[in-house]
Amino acid sequence: PVGSRVKGKVTKLVDFGAFVEVEPGVEGLVYISEIRWGKPPAHPSEVLKVGQEIEAIVLNVDVERQRMSLGIKQTQPDPWTTVRERYKIGDRVIGKVYDFDQYGAFVELEDGLVGYLHVSNISWTKKFKHPSEALKKGKKYELYVLGINDKEHFVELSLKHLYPNPWEKLQKEVSENTPLKVVVRGASSKGLIVELADYQVEGFVPISQLVRKSPFEYKAGEEIDVAVISIEADKKRIVLSEKVYQRIKEEMEKKAMKEEEKKIAEAKPTLSLGDILKQEIERLKKLKE
Repeated sequence: PVGSRVKGKVTKLVDFGAFVEVEPGVEGLVYISEIRWGKPPAHPSEVLKVGQEIEAIVLNVDVERQRMSLGIKQTQPDPWTTVRERYKIGDRVIGKVYDFDQYGAFVELEDGLVGYLHVSNISWTKKFKHPSEALKKGKKYELYVLGINDKEHFVELSLKHLYPNPWEKLQKEVSENTPLKVVVRGASSKGLIVELADYQVEGFVPISQLVRKSPFEYKAGEEIDVAVISIEADKKRIVLSEKVYQRIKEEMEKKAMKEEEKKIAEAKPTLSLGDILKQEIERLKKLKE
Protein backbone atom coordinates (compact mmCIF):
# COMPACT_ATOMS: atom_id res chain seq x y z
CA PRO A 1 0.00 0.00 0.00
CA VAL A 2 0.93 3.64 -0.51
CA GLY A 3 3.05 4.95 2.37
CA SER A 4 4.49 1.58 3.36
CA ARG A 5 8.21 0.96 3.69
CA VAL A 6 9.72 -1.67 1.42
CA LYS A 7 13.14 -3.16 0.70
CA GLY A 8 14.49 -3.85 -2.74
CA LYS A 9 17.51 -4.23 -5.02
CA VAL A 10 18.56 -1.72 -7.67
CA THR A 11 18.38 -3.49 -11.04
CA LYS A 12 18.93 -0.67 -13.53
CA LEU A 13 20.03 2.98 -13.59
CA VAL A 14 18.72 5.38 -16.23
CA ASP A 15 18.92 9.13 -16.68
CA PHE A 16 15.54 9.73 -15.06
CA GLY A 17 15.86 7.36 -12.10
CA ALA A 18 16.47 3.83 -10.82
CA PHE A 19 14.51 0.59 -11.21
CA VAL A 20 14.20 -1.42 -8.03
CA GLU A 21 13.04 -5.05 -7.71
CA VAL A 22 10.81 -5.25 -4.65
CA GLU A 23 9.60 -8.82 -5.22
CA PRO A 24 10.26 -11.31 -8.00
CA GLY A 25 8.46 -9.90 -11.03
CA VAL A 26 7.52 -6.66 -9.24
CA GLU A 27 9.55 -3.53 -9.97
CA GLY A 28 9.41 -0.07 -8.60
CA LEU A 29 10.80 3.13 -10.08
CA VAL A 30 12.58 5.77 -8.03
CA TYR A 31 12.52 9.00 -10.02
CA ILE A 32 15.71 11.03 -9.76
CA SER A 33 13.85 13.76 -7.87
CA GLU A 34 12.91 11.23 -5.16
CA ILE A 35 16.42 9.95 -4.45
CA ARG A 36 17.47 12.60 -1.96
CA TRP A 37 16.25 15.79 -0.35
CA GLY A 38 17.56 19.04 -1.79
CA LYS A 39 19.03 19.29 -5.27
CA PRO A 40 18.69 15.96 -7.17
CA PRO A 41 21.87 14.29 -8.41
CA ALA A 42 22.85 14.90 -12.03
CA HIS A 43 22.55 11.12 -12.55
CA PRO A 44 21.33 8.33 -10.24
CA SER A 45 24.78 6.70 -10.43
CA GLU A 46 26.10 9.50 -8.20
CA VAL A 47 24.15 7.95 -5.32
CA LEU A 48 23.13 4.41 -6.29
CA LYS A 49 24.72 1.28 -7.77
CA VAL A 50 23.22 -1.69 -9.58
CA GLY A 51 22.81 -4.52 -7.07
CA GLN A 52 22.59 -2.15 -4.10
CA GLU A 53 20.00 -2.99 -1.43
CA ILE A 54 17.84 -0.02 -0.53
CA GLU A 55 14.82 0.96 1.55
CA ALA A 56 12.06 3.12 0.08
CA ILE A 57 8.56 4.40 0.67
CA VAL A 58 5.75 3.45 -1.71
CA LEU A 59 4.45 6.67 -3.34
CA ASN A 60 2.08 5.22 -5.96
CA VAL A 61 0.97 1.81 -7.25
CA ASP A 62 0.06 0.84 -10.84
CA VAL A 63 -1.65 -2.51 -10.49
CA GLU A 64 -2.11 -3.13 -14.22
CA ARG A 65 1.57 -2.65 -15.04
CA GLN A 66 2.67 -4.20 -11.74
CA ARG A 67 4.90 -1.23 -11.02
CA MET A 68 5.10 1.28 -8.27
CA SER A 69 6.66 4.65 -7.72
CA LEU A 70 9.12 4.70 -4.83
CA GLY A 71 10.86 7.38 -2.85
CA ILE A 72 14.18 6.90 -1.09
CA LYS A 73 14.35 10.38 0.41
CA GLN A 74 11.03 9.85 2.22
CA THR A 75 12.73 7.31 4.51
CA GLN A 76 14.46 10.29 6.15
CA PRO A 77 12.93 13.45 7.64
CA ASP A 78 12.81 16.41 5.24
CA PRO A 79 15.50 18.79 6.55
CA TRP A 80 13.61 21.74 5.07
CA THR A 81 10.79 21.42 7.62
CA THR A 82 13.10 22.63 10.40
CA VAL A 83 15.39 24.91 8.38
CA ARG A 84 14.21 28.14 10.07
CA GLU A 85 14.99 26.68 13.48
CA ARG A 86 18.58 25.96 12.48
CA TYR A 87 19.44 28.80 10.08
CA LYS A 88 18.92 32.45 10.98
CA ILE A 89 19.66 35.54 8.92
CA GLY A 90 23.13 36.72 9.90
CA ASP A 91 24.41 33.25 10.84
CA ARG A 92 27.85 32.18 9.66
CA VAL A 93 27.87 28.66 8.24
CA ILE A 94 30.24 26.28 6.49
CA GLY A 95 29.21 24.84 3.15
CA LYS A 96 30.76 22.89 0.27
CA VAL A 97 30.31 24.06 -3.32
CA TYR A 98 29.12 21.14 -5.43
CA ASP A 99 27.72 22.69 -8.61
CA PHE A 100 27.36 25.90 -10.64
CA ASP A 101 24.86 27.50 -12.94
CA GLN A 102 25.31 30.74 -14.88
CA TYR A 103 24.19 32.89 -11.97
CA GLY A 104 25.69 31.30 -8.89
CA ALA A 105 26.89 28.29 -6.92
CA PHE A 106 24.99 25.46 -5.25
CA VAL A 107 26.28 24.75 -1.77
CA GLU A 108 25.75 21.66 0.37
CA LEU A 109 25.11 22.79 3.93
CA GLU A 110 24.14 19.36 5.27
CA ASP A 111 22.64 16.18 3.84
CA GLY A 112 19.60 17.19 1.82
CA LEU A 113 19.86 20.91 2.49
CA VAL A 114 21.02 23.21 -0.29
CA GLY A 115 22.29 26.76 -0.18
CA TYR A 116 22.65 29.10 -3.14
CA LEU A 117 25.33 31.76 -3.51
CA HIS A 118 24.45 34.28 -6.22
CA VAL A 119 27.42 35.58 -8.21
CA SER A 120 26.62 39.17 -7.13
CA ASN A 121 27.12 38.17 -3.48
CA ILE A 122 30.66 36.86 -3.91
CA SER A 123 32.49 40.21 -3.64
CA TRP A 124 31.70 43.84 -2.82
CA THR A 125 34.24 45.14 -5.31
CA LYS A 126 34.84 42.54 -8.04
CA LYS A 127 32.45 41.48 -10.78
CA PHE A 128 32.46 37.89 -12.01
CA LYS A 129 30.86 36.66 -15.22
CA HIS A 130 30.64 33.14 -13.82
CA PRO A 131 30.92 31.86 -10.22
CA SER A 132 33.70 29.45 -11.20
CA GLU A 133 35.99 32.48 -11.60
CA ALA A 134 36.00 32.87 -7.82
CA LEU A 135 34.92 29.50 -6.40
CA LYS A 136 35.99 25.87 -6.73
CA LYS A 137 33.83 22.76 -6.74
CA GLY A 138 34.44 20.57 -3.72
CA LYS A 139 35.89 23.39 -1.63
CA LYS A 140 34.37 24.43 1.69
CA TYR A 141 33.69 28.09 2.44
CA GLU A 142 32.49 30.11 5.39
CA LEU A 143 29.30 31.88 4.31
CA TYR A 144 26.73 34.34 5.61
CA VAL A 145 23.00 33.52 5.69
CA LEU A 146 21.02 36.19 3.81
CA GLY A 147 17.62 34.53 3.89
CA ILE A 148 15.43 31.46 3.40
CA ASN A 149 13.80 30.86 0.01
CA ASP A 150 10.70 28.78 0.76
CA LYS A 151 9.57 28.68 -2.88
CA GLU A 152 12.79 27.19 -4.27
CA HIS A 153 13.79 25.39 -1.03
CA PHE A 154 17.28 26.81 -0.60
CA VAL A 155 19.15 28.97 1.88
CA GLU A 156 20.30 32.26 0.38
CA LEU A 157 24.02 32.72 1.05
CA SER A 158 26.65 35.42 0.70
CA LEU A 159 30.42 35.55 0.83
CA LYS A 160 30.81 39.33 0.72
CA HIS A 161 28.56 39.95 3.73
CA LEU A 162 31.20 38.37 5.97
CA TYR A 163 33.07 41.67 5.56
CA PRO A 164 32.15 45.38 5.85
CA ASN A 165 31.03 47.10 2.67
CA PRO A 166 34.05 49.23 1.56
CA TRP A 167 31.76 51.54 -0.41
CA GLU A 168 29.93 52.54 2.78
CA LYS A 169 33.27 53.32 4.42
CA LEU A 170 34.35 55.29 1.36
CA GLN A 171 31.11 57.30 1.40
CA LYS A 172 31.73 58.29 5.02
CA GLU A 173 35.40 59.22 4.64
CA VAL A 174 35.56 60.77 1.17
CA SER A 175 33.74 63.71 -0.42
CA GLU A 176 34.10 66.01 -3.42
CA ASN A 177 37.65 67.42 -3.84
CA THR A 178 39.17 64.94 -1.37
CA PRO A 179 42.75 64.22 -2.53
CA LEU A 180 43.69 60.55 -2.93
CA LYS A 181 46.59 58.42 -4.10
CA VAL A 182 45.52 55.72 -6.55
CA VAL A 183 47.21 52.97 -8.56
CA VAL A 184 46.67 52.62 -12.31
CA ARG A 185 45.13 49.26 -13.20
CA GLY A 186 44.16 49.73 -16.84
CA ALA A 187 43.67 52.20 -19.67
CA SER A 188 41.12 52.65 -22.44
CA SER A 189 40.30 55.33 -24.99
CA LYS A 190 37.89 56.80 -22.43
CA GLY A 191 40.29 57.09 -19.49
CA LEU A 192 41.97 55.20 -16.65
CA ILE A 193 40.75 52.48 -14.33
CA VAL A 194 42.46 52.96 -10.99
CA GLU A 195 42.46 51.22 -7.63
CA LEU A 196 41.91 52.96 -4.32
CA ALA A 197 44.14 50.61 -2.35
CA ASP A 198 42.99 51.79 1.09
CA TYR A 199 39.42 50.81 0.23
CA GLN A 200 40.05 47.99 -2.28
CA VAL A 201 37.66 49.51 -4.81
CA GLU A 202 38.13 50.74 -8.36
CA GLY A 203 37.56 54.26 -9.65
CA PHE A 204 37.58 55.95 -13.03
CA VAL A 205 39.55 58.95 -14.30
CA PRO A 206 37.98 60.31 -17.55
CA ILE A 207 40.36 61.25 -20.34
CA SER A 208 39.31 64.89 -19.97
CA GLN A 209 40.61 64.86 -16.39
CA LEU A 210 44.07 63.48 -17.15
CA VAL A 211 47.21 65.60 -17.13
CA ARG A 212 48.90 63.61 -19.90
CA LYS A 213 47.61 63.61 -23.45
CA SER A 214 46.71 59.93 -23.66
CA PRO A 215 45.57 57.32 -21.11
CA PHE A 216 48.04 54.93 -22.70
CA GLU A 217 50.95 57.08 -21.46
CA TYR A 218 50.23 55.72 -17.98
CA LYS A 219 51.67 52.37 -16.89
CA ALA A 220 49.87 49.69 -14.89
CA GLY A 221 51.03 49.86 -11.27
CA GLU A 222 51.91 53.56 -11.50
CA GLU A 223 50.76 55.68 -8.56
CA ILE A 224 49.12 59.03 -9.32
CA ASP A 225 47.48 61.81 -7.32
CA VAL A 226 43.82 62.60 -7.96
CA ALA A 227 40.88 64.38 -6.38
CA VAL A 228 37.29 63.18 -6.09
CA ILE A 229 34.81 64.63 -8.59
CA SER A 230 31.81 62.51 -7.58
CA ILE A 231 30.95 59.38 -5.63
CA GLU A 232 27.85 57.17 -5.82
CA ALA A 233 28.34 54.37 -3.32
CA ASP A 234 24.99 52.72 -4.14
CA LYS A 235 26.10 52.37 -7.77
CA LYS A 236 29.68 51.46 -6.80
CA ARG A 237 31.01 54.40 -8.80
CA ILE A 238 33.64 57.01 -8.04
CA VAL A 239 34.95 59.51 -10.62
CA LEU A 240 38.36 61.10 -10.11
CA SER A 241 40.50 63.87 -11.63
CA GLU A 242 44.18 64.65 -11.94
CA LYS A 243 43.43 68.18 -13.12
CA VAL A 244 41.26 69.01 -10.13
CA TYR A 245 43.99 67.68 -7.86
CA GLN A 246 46.55 69.93 -9.58
CA ARG A 247 44.25 72.95 -9.19
CA ILE A 248 43.65 72.23 -5.52
CA LYS A 249 47.38 71.72 -4.98
CA GLU A 250 48.23 75.06 -6.62
CA GLU A 251 45.58 76.87 -4.59
CA MET A 252 46.91 75.34 -1.38
CA GLU A 253 50.48 76.30 -2.29
CA LYS A 254 49.42 79.92 -2.99
CA LYS A 255 47.54 80.02 0.27
CA ALA A 256 50.54 78.65 2.14
CA MET A 257 52.83 81.30 0.54
CA LYS A 258 50.48 84.12 1.56
CA GLU A 259 50.31 82.81 5.11
CA GLU A 260 54.10 82.60 5.24
CA GLU A 261 54.47 86.17 3.93
CA LYS A 262 51.97 87.35 6.50
CA LYS A 263 53.91 85.66 9.30
CA ILE A 264 57.16 87.29 8.14
CA ALA A 265 55.53 90.69 7.94
CA GLU A 266 54.08 90.32 11.40
CA ALA A 267 57.43 89.21 12.78
CA LYS A 268 59.29 92.42 11.58
CA PRO A 269 59.63 95.08 14.34
CA THR A 270 57.98 98.44 13.56
CA LEU A 271 60.14 101.60 14.16
CA SER A 272 58.82 105.01 15.23
CA LEU A 273 60.07 108.30 13.70
CA GLY A 274 62.04 108.96 16.89
CA ASP A 275 63.78 105.60 16.64
CA ILE A 276 64.73 106.31 13.04
CA LEU A 277 66.22 109.78 13.94
CA LYS A 278 68.10 108.30 16.84
CA GLN A 279 69.60 105.59 14.64
CA GLU A 280 70.59 108.23 12.04
CA ILE A 281 72.31 110.44 14.69
CA GLU A 282 74.23 107.47 15.99
CA ARG A 283 75.35 106.66 12.46
CA LEU A 284 76.60 110.25 11.86
CA LYS A 285 78.55 110.27 15.13
CA LYS A 286 80.35 107.11 14.11
CA LEU A 287 81.28 108.69 10.77
CA LYS A 288 82.79 111.80 12.48
CA GLU A 289 84.85 109.63 14.77
